[in-house]
Amino acid sequence: MNGLLLIAVLLIAWLGLACYFWQRERGPKAAYDERQEQARGLAYKYGFLTLAVCVCLLDTVLTLFPWIGTEAGGFFCLDLGVTVFAVTAIWKDAYLRLYEKPWEVVTMWGLCGLGGLLYGVFSLRKEGLLVDGMLNLSAVLIVISGSVLLTLAVFLYRRRAAGREDEEP
Repeated sequence: MNGLLLIAVLLIAWLGLACYFWQRERGPKAAYDERQEQARGLAYKYGFLTLAVCVCLLDTVLTLFPWIGTEAGGFFCLDLGVTVFAVTAIWKDAYLRLYEKPWEVVTMWGLCGLGGLLYGVFSLRKEGLLVDGMLNLSAVLIVISGSVLLTLAVFLYRRRAAGREDEEP
């Protein structure tokens, strides 16, 4: 089981490095246009406000559910804020740069989401949900991977609704 997990992690790392070097060879991309900049500013605002509210409510949540722990609760707050930012930016069509190919984003987010989900499930099966009475961070990884896949689903829905299927995977 440990050998399989190691092979999966090495494969994901290799794919990530391959994508990184492939992107780096292609050179710089154009930035966002003015409309996208304004929409991203709104998305940043919503994400930051979500993060601030979540951090303010974190103490109450930790009082009700002390087994979550401060570390896991902080990661949940960060995940929620980033997810709100990403979904808002995607919904306002301000996620891709001007000449960025959508299938590259889909591939990267899909690999990251599935890789994190698989690693989290394998770790959770091995270690259990609670470690020393606190929530295992593998459960946090599963939630974060689920957020990545949710963001990917919103991206794909938005692309399909806009009728932009001209780019091939």
